[in-house]
Amino acid sequence: PQALIFIGANYRNQIFLGGASISVSEARPELAVRATRSVQWEGDLQLWPNRLTTQLDLVLDSTLVGNYIDITDVWETQAEVSDNNTYSLDVSFCGFKPDLQAGPYVWVGKQRVAWGSAVCLTDADVQLFTQRQGEAEYQNYGIDLVYSEYNLGLNQADGFWINKVYYDSGVGGTATITD
Repeated sequence: PQALIFIGANYRNQIFLGGASISVSEARPELAVRATRSVQWEGDLQLWPNRLTTQLDLVLDSTLVGNYIDITDVWETQAEVSDNNTYSLDVSFCGFKPDLQAGPYVWVGKQRVAWGSAVCLTDADVQLFTQRQGEAEYQNYGIDLVYSEYNLGLNQADGFWINKVYYDSGVGGTATITD
């Protein structure tokens, strides 16, 4: 089968992730009839590892119809998406480790233990803390928790994450301490 229109130079390709456009190529050079070329996407694809499987679509598109009518303005807002020029695949990120990780050990009170183990706290682990709320000071007893965090990611951590420690429950339980 043959296409109904001639495609010259300056067509653009587009990548969608989960139905949202994430990148549009630069104008492509002319591709001769029956010719094939390998394309390395020159756009900055913002694909971040997560736990989801997401559909990635490549749409081969044109800014020209029959080399006569320039539809660039229409193309910018309504890509020519159809089963005939859209190529899809499901993307999953497998084997990635989290970018922020805790060190192997934690100090609970005065005891150093490995994450995933157990600790038996005694009165020797309890300390007196001074808490401030506005101008007022309060004395409370509590237990120190000291751990290390490592950034193993590709970028500097932005500082807007929250660490949570759960006790008397599993992850997502109601009894938490947030720092």
